Amino acid sequence: MKFFSGFALQNEAPLFAHLLGRWEHNPYVVAGFSHGAIEAVEYALASQVRIDRVILLSPAWFLDKDRAFVRTQLIYFKKDPNSYLENFFSNAIQPAQIDVT
Repeated sequence: MKFFSGFALQNEAPLFAHLLGRWEHNPYVVAGFSHGAIEAVEYALASQVRIDRVILLSPAWFLDKDRAFVRTQLIYFKKDPNSYLENFFSNAIQPAQIDVT
């Protein structure tokens, strides 16, 4: 399996072992999480090799946002990844009171 990570995480595939485990050793499966889901689709579309399954985990498409919004998000992330992620995770868990550090 070929796995593409999200832009804010690395090596997160083990988090999805319960979903991906049965395809872990299958070379014809492509999977991706968040921004990695976009990369997985792009890889599959451009691939010249056999692909049997594309697994998209929480794809971050931003289809309802204009290019300026996406560029701005990437600029803020590159400027200060820790602050960006802290704010992102804080917003993602609302209204729960969970420590996501």
